[in-house]
Amino acid sequence: MISVQQSVYMNLYILALADGRVDMREADFLSRFAFAAHISEAQQREWQALVQSQQLQFVPVASNGGVAEALALFARMVRVDDEFVSQEQEAYLLMGKALGYSDEELGNALRTYWNEDPSFDMSAIFAPDNAPAPNGQPRILVISDDQSDLERLERSANQCSVVYCHLAEAGAHIQDAHVVLFQAADDPKASLARLEQLKRIFTDVPVAFIARRDQAAQIGYLLESGADKCFVKPLFQNELNKAMHDLLQTQES
Repeated sequence: MISVQQSVYMNLYILALADGRVDMREADFLSRFAFAAHISEAQQREWQALVQSQQLQFVPVASNGGVAEALALFARMVRVDDEFVSQEQEAYLLMGKALGYSDEELGNALRTYWNEDPSFDMSAIFAPDNAPAPNGQPRILVISDDQSDLERLERSANQCSVVYCHLAEAGAHIQDAHVVLFQAADDPKASLARLEQLKRIFTDVPVAFIARRDQAAQIGYLLESGADKCFVKPLFQNELNKAMHDLLQTQES
């Protein structure tokens, strides 16, 4: 069975080739993904030749844990050159449906990433699963009020111990947390109140939050008001794991 990295790379290359050529921006996207996923130039050439010789339309993603990340990368690839021609549309729909997504979900993914800066940092996508954990396994206390997509959150924190509680019960969990994580509310005042309450309870613990991309103004306000870290949806596999390590190292130094 091929790796998640190989299957995602080959699918990205198929998308780049959909209109008959790979332009400079698509090539750069492929190179940055390869660097983040530790794929050598020799492997890239081998996999590109395999796609071309077999005229592949889709390569199954080898792990359910990589499916959400694959869709996010596919949506980013088709917009990287600021064009979405019919051949790319057909390839994107075929791949998305092969991953198990509906037309609506595929459209939502495109809308999420279309206006994103194509030069985003890919380093967290395939962070090593065995990243060292300071003081043993980090514990993330997740304030479960308003949280959604807990399966993705747990994949992103796969080297951490995740504990859930409601905001009203947070004071009883001081010993359970190396880091506290909450979801930004639609109402900025509610988010600020939640941050202030958590900072009062967890005086020596970093408090981070998850937000949507359309909450950009609120993100800046919360960070200015004392939040230690922001995570923007969708969370990538291992993203929380890597960030927890960095946050705790910063706190100890």
